[in-house]
Amino acid sequence: MITAEILGVDNQLGSLEADKLADIIKVVDDPLENIGTMEKVVFVKKEGKIYKDAK
Repeated sequence: MITAEILGVDNQLGSLEADKLADIIKVVDDPLENIGTMEKVVFVKKEGKIYKDAK
């Protein structure tokens, strides 16, 4: 069981699906295979807005 189900908000949170809320990050590699990829975030999507580094 996932936390969203336990809290009774699985209709809004807990998975990446249409019409659900989610904050996500985009990285180049699989962080489970290469934790260093977390230092190379491509973008963050929070509350529907995409944030990118201004490089």
